[in-house]
Amino acid sequence: MAALVSAVRDAEDGANFEIDMTAENGFNWNFYLKDFTLGVRQYVPKDDISSLPSAKVKLNRLYWFQKVFQAVTIYSIVKLALHQCT
Repeated sequence: MAALVSAVRDAEDGANFEIDMTAENGFNWNFYLKDFTLGVRQYVPKDDISSLPSAKVKLNRLYWFQKVFQAVTIYSIVKLALHQCT
């Protein structure tokens, strides 16, 4: 990060840009990332912000489906391996 800051400041018009993204300079990463992800969601797939709660519910369901699927898969592999040993 320091190399980027010094490279911009050393540039011809570097004094015109403030790129110090540290907390000491007042930059808040949590706020930035929240705004960034909302912006990406709104402008890349053109999703409406009002659909965010239903998307969170869907994401939560997919997360738990994945965890159950992983558990069943591991159980099946272990059971198959134990069956092959006996």
